[in-house]
Parts: sequence; C-alpha cells; structure tokens
Amino acid sequence: MAACGYNSGRGVSGVDSTKTFAETIPPLDPYGLRMTPSIKQGTTMATVEGWITAAEQHGGGWVMILIHHLCDGCDAYSTTVADFTALLDWLQPRAGIGTVVRTTDAVMGGSVKPPVAP
Repeated sequence: MAACGYNSGRGVSGVDSTKTFAETIPPLDPYGLRMTPSIKQGTTMATVEGWITAAEQHGGGWVMILIHHLCDGCDAYSTTVADFTALLDWLQPRAGIGTVVRTTDAVMGGSVKPPVAP
C-alpha cells in the first residue's frame, strides 16, 4: 500500500472488545489497522457503544467504525439514519472524557501523494 501512495490501510477485524479494545495511536502497523467489524443491519447501537466504552475502560485508543450505507434496509451493510444520529448524540458529550470523532486522515496524517503511474 505504501508503494501505491497510501498513508495507511485497514483490515476488517482486530478490535473485538474482549482482548483488543482499540487500535493504538500511533498504530502498530499503519498498513494493517485493526478495527471493529463492519456495521450491518443487525448491529445494534448498544453494540457499537460497547466497543467504544470498552476502549475507554482499557486505556483508550482508536475505535474505527465502518458504516457502508445510511438507509432503511437498502443493504446488508447498513444502519439507519436514526441509529447513526443516536450514536452521534451519544458520542457528543463523551468529548468531556476524551472520546472524540476523528477521520483516518486526522489520526494518520501525512502528505497527499500524487497518483501512481500505471
């Protein structure tokens, strides 16, 4: 991924709220970022909140949350706008204890690299 100009890359697992509670900052491997499972229709916001509170209770770190679609049942990998809004509402006051929302770019940083020639 580095040869392609990326500053980071993620896997599709690694954070599970039982053993690995969050990715470290800085990450152990910027091209193998560990994250929670993707949000699916059956994923409750209580589950997502649990991932976040587990990280808070075990030293913090980066809890990446992947939502493919915001809609009412348009895709198996989706959550509703209402659930997403509820999650953001739940997260907002947590800034007081240091839990904040950041993009991957904000966490990883690095310069924007030119496209790789074919």
